[in-house]
Amino acid sequence: MEKKMRKCTNKPGYHKDYYRSKKGVFTKIYSNQRNTSKVRGHNPPTYTKEELIIWLNDNGFDELYDNWVKSDYERYMVPSCDRLDDSIGYQLDNLRLVTWQENLDKANQDNRDGKFKKEINPSGWRKTYDKVLQYDMNDNLINEFLSPQDAADKCGFKANYIISCCRGTKEHYHGFKWCYK
Repeated sequence: MEKKMRKCTNKPGYHKDYYRSKKGVFTKIYSNQRNTSKVRGHNPPTYTKEELIIWLNDNGFDELYDNWVKSDYERYMVPSCDRLDDSIGYQLDNLRLVTWQENLDKANQDNRDGKFKKEINPSGWRKTYDKVLQYDMNDNLINEFLSPQDAADKCGFKANYIISCCRGTKEHYHGFKWCYK
């Protein structure tokens, strides 16, 4: 039996053009919020796509969108929504409108500060953090850090080696013993 190939009827660049349109950006933001909620085990957004569009337009979306277009669609300038409190799901009173770069910078800062790490669990992933303890070679406690990255930043070391010690695959690093609290 011969399989028939279906011909694409969309114009070349249709999807790219759509996702660069305001309607496409609205759709992308809302669908990302719905998918992220599932993965994190949160309830879905408490608003409809239409309510989100109204909220976006009332909170400066046009200016962010126009700046993104002027930047020739630089990926870091894409309008995005950030949750003010990452421990709860998407609610209009828990959102702020930012660029994708600002959202990324906040997430990176939270990770550096040891606020969050992604942890797989049966219901998806949740954000938690593991404090790290630094001991000398005689098992005397020297310091406590919010996370492996926090320890690495403050000591000038590499986080992946500290993590290896905490997991037990490496005995010590830079003359110190490391473990999770």
